[in-house]
Amino acid sequence: MKNHWTNALYCNQKCLVEKLLSPQSIKRILIRMRIILVLLLLCTGSIFGTSEGQNLATVSLSIQNGTIQNALQQIEKQSGYSFVYNVN
Repeated sequence: MKNHWTNALYCNQKCLVEKLLSPQSIKRILIRMRIILVLLLLCTGSIFGTSEGQNLATVSLSIQNGTIQNALQQIEKQSGYSFVYNVN
């Protein structure tokens, strides 16, 4: 009796593995994964895209014959944003 149940269990596991590794089931799994990924990206995009998450800053500049370095320093002072740049 014990041997019969062991063989039946092994056959069921083997059949299950064969079904899970078939090209059709792998294709279905990949499609589901893509759908889930797209939904996750859309949800996170909508969370970070709300106006509450945006830092709105108004900057007014009037620079004539100035350098970009001076302009960025003025923007940093007015907005609180920091810029990383190379002076050379």
